[in-house]
Amino acid sequence: SATGGGISAHDVFMTDSTLADSSAVAVSGSGYARGGGVAATDVALERSTVSGNLVKNYFGDYTEGGGIYVSGDLTLDSSSISDNTATGPGGSDSVSTGGGIYRSEGPEAILIENTTIDHNQADKGGGLYFQAPQALAVAGVAQGTIRPSTI
Repeated sequence: SATGGGISAHDVFMTDSTLADSSAVAVSGSGYARGGGVAATDVALERSTVSGNLVKNYFGDYTEGGGIYVSGDLTLDSSSISDNTATGPGGSDSVSTGGGIYRSEGPEAILIENTTIDHNQADKGGGLYFQAPQALAVAGVAQGTIRPSTI
C-alpha cells in the first residue's frame, strides 16, 4: 500500500502553495494506492496548485486520487487541480478513480469555488470522483471550471 506521495496527514491546509510532481506507488502485494499529491481526512486549498502528481498501483485493488485523496471535508478556493494521474494495473477488478480528486464516502462538506480542474486522468472520474452518491447532494460548486479530463 502507498498513501500520500507529497503529503499524508489528518488535516491539510495550503495557501499560496504548489504541490507538484509527487507520487504514491504501490509496488508489491495487494491493497491500495491513495493520493499521489495529498492524502488526508480534511483538505482546504486557497490560491494553491496541485499538479503533475501520480498515484499508481501495480498489484492492488484500489488506485484513488492522482492529485488529492480526501475522506472528510474538501474546500477548494481559487485553486488549480491539473495534470494529475491515477493508474492501476488494469483488469476488471482494478480500476483507477479520481485522476484529480478522489472523495470517499461520507456526509462531510464539499465546497469548490473559483477553481479549475483540468487535464487529469483516471479510468473513472478523470477530474473528480465521489465514491458516494450523497456526496453530490452536499457539493457546492461556484464559478469554477471543470475542463476535459480523460476517463
